[in-house]
Amino acid sequence: MKRLLIKICLFNLLLIFCVDVFAQNTYLDTLRKQLAQAKDDNTRFRVLSHLATMYIYVKPDSAMLLAQQTIALAKKINNDTVLSQAWMTYAANLSQAGNYPQAIYFELEALKLAEKTNDPPVIGWNYESLAGTYVEAEDYEHALFYGRKAKALYESHRNFSAGARKQYWNDMYSDALQNLAIIYTKLNQPDTALMYVQRVKNYGDPSSIYGDIYFIKEDYAKALGYYREDCPSMAGYNGLAKTFRKLNQIDLSIYYANKAVERNPKEKYPLGLLEALGLLADIYKLKGDNDSAVKYLQLTLSIKDSLFNQRKIMQMQSLTFNEQLRQQDIVDAQKAYRNKIKTYILIGGLIVLLFLAFILFRSNRQKQKAKTKIQQAYTELKNAQQQLIQSEKMASLGELTAGIAHEIQNPLNFVNNFSEVNKELLAEMKDEMNKGNIDDANAIANDVIENEEKINHHGKRA
Repeated sequence: MKRLLIKICLFNLLLIFCVDVFAQNTYLDTLRKQLAQAKDDNTRFRVLSHLATMYIYVKPDSAMLLAQQTIALAKKINNDTVLSQAWMTYAANLSQAGNYPQAIYFELEALKLAEKTNDPPVIGWNYESLAGTYVEAEDYEHALFYGRKAKALYESHRNFSAGARKQYWNDMYSDALQNLAIIYTKLNQPDTALMYVQRVKNYGDPSSIYGDIYFIKEDYAKALGYYREDCPSMAGYNGLAKTFRKLNQIDLSIYYANKAVERNPKEKYPLGLLEALGLLADIYKLKGDNDSAVKYLQLTLSIKDSLFNQRKIMQMQSLTFNEQLRQQDIVDAQKAYRNKIKTYILIGGLIVLLFLAFILFRSNRQKQKAKTKIQQAYTELKNAQQQLIQSEKMASLGELTAGIAHEIQNPLNFVNNFSEVNKELLAEMKDEMNKGNIDDANAIANDVIENEEKINHHGKRA
């Protein structure tokens, strides 16, 4: 189950821990070289995640420090998916240290980030990781809750099981089914566990799961068959040892328990080692071989003390790092608050500037309107003035014309009047000449001459 948890934490990194020491060292050397040659943060993060996972069983204290480095690097990268993966890596180390509450806390934090990205495969792995940690903590009800959520998620997104990601998605779904089989085995419900494991197709080796199921069902013949298929592995050897003990075949039980102990240097699985040592201690106590029983009991206690001390150190490292994270979160929160204040000030300043710009625009617009009105009024006034001047000119011209006409009309009247008078005088002079009154005719002629002079004078005036 622990290997499942680690695999989940790093999103199908394809890391296998039950390999020989030479292969592990070769792979670790390769990873260290890749880390030294990494040219960007994303590559460095990927390699650090691999190393943190590989070291969990080899050098758990180093694995914890590497996991903490992945978190610092993920925060620098500032990507939710990357940070979610970093939390999962750290949670795997906390779970290995036996700090299940903290492991679950960081897995839930990782789940929040995964849900923000709305990436079903990442969310599914988070569900399975939580299920694995709850199994390690022996909280099978919560393990079942998240195991079911993972299965439901995969079944509701069957479109992922087509195309290039088909095998990847099918593997995750099969993994969820295997997890549920493991959980139901722990809950002592072998029939339900068997139903789920039988639905797994072409994925992994479920032999140990089948072995555990048939062991609970007390079908020891089938259990032995499946445990043998799982060998060589500590789980397979321990399964054979406990089954032969049930069958009261003590020598075979001791043989396979010793095989599990011998396998430990390659798998480096302390819990499997404790199971084998505990089984040997019980068997030798049952046989009455107290010396051997005490020997294996002391080895069991020694391993437990070693694990306890190791876990205490890792828990102290975890507490220290968690405090550093808390302090960093405080600093980040303060920085975010200051940035928020700066943003508010900037927005406030922009609002004030926009308000002032609006006022200036409105004022300028009003000035433009006033200027337009003034120009219009000025134009109208100028036109009125020109019209007034023109009117005055026309009036003056009219008066002048009237005066001229008057001045012309008076002499003409005089001319007409004197002409009428002369006409009458000439008629009288003609009458007087006919009568022979020469003197009177001469007097009338003189009057006519005088009138002609007046006519001439007034004619010149006109």
